[in-house]
Amino acid sequence: MSVRNLLQRSAERLRELQKQPPPPTKPPQIRIEELFNTQVNLVKSKEALQSYSQDALMWFTQDLANGVNGISVETVKPNKWFSTKWNDESIHFAFEGGDSAPRWKVIANEAINVAEKGAKKLIVFRTPDLKQVPKPGWKAIGPILDKAVTLGLDIHSLDLASVCEIHAARDLYSDALQGNVDLCSITSPTGPKPPTKIVKPKAKVAGALSPKQKTEILQFIELKRFVSANDVIQQLKLSVSVEILLKEIQGAPIKTFPGPDTVVIQWRNLPSP
Repeated sequence: MSVRNLLQRSAERLRELQKQPPPPTKPPQIRIEELFNTQVNLVKSKEALQSYSQDALMWFTQDLANGVNGISVETVKPNKWFSTKWNDESIHFAFEGGDSAPRWKVIANEAINVAEKGAKKLIVFRTPDLKQVPKPGWKAIGPILDKAVTLGLDIHSLDLASVCEIHAARDLYSDALQGNVDLCSITSPTGPKPPTKIVKPKAKVAGALSPKQKTEILQFIELKRFVSANDVIQQLKLSVSVEILLKEIQGAPIKTFPGPDTVVIQWRNLPSP
């Protein structure tokens, strides 16, 4: 075969290959834990996503809990506030983000009524962004609240880490329902997850950083330019969680990038005025 013929046959073969559809490619696989942890870190990095959400708490106690460990969820229509009930445990939930004394008086009275009918626990979740209840000045309704608490009313304060996890799970669930998550690319855990070097400080209290510490943190981030939140906590020996760290430095010239294991912080130079 001459060189001319070889080149012609090669050109014909190349044109044939170009007409063929590309072979199907498998979507990249991702562990469900990585997907969830990335969403959690996204919520941690944006304070607006951490605000009280009645929808998220209702989803947590209703859709998510239904069927877990034999729990069946039902709606108790006669109850105005404690309308969500876990049958097997006789646990009731109410949802209230306000701090009005008259409203809480009604909630306490209903809690007493429901408890006297056999409820073991009556839970109202509160998140860190809400005002504390009961307030010190609520002397008029104090006896009613005290009786309700004695009978099982639990005004349960969620810490910021729990809020981030609940909101992240709710957002991920919503994305999956809307088709924004490729369920075929998600893999279930097949064994114990390899340990990762994630800092898990004990203190999780808002406002735990002093002005001096905040200054040191911002100077450290500016020096590093691009650093993980875990490294900031580790290097500066801080006793706060990632979510508290990010909350405390909100408003600084930084940009955050959530990932499955941590949140990466980038220092951004602002243009001179």
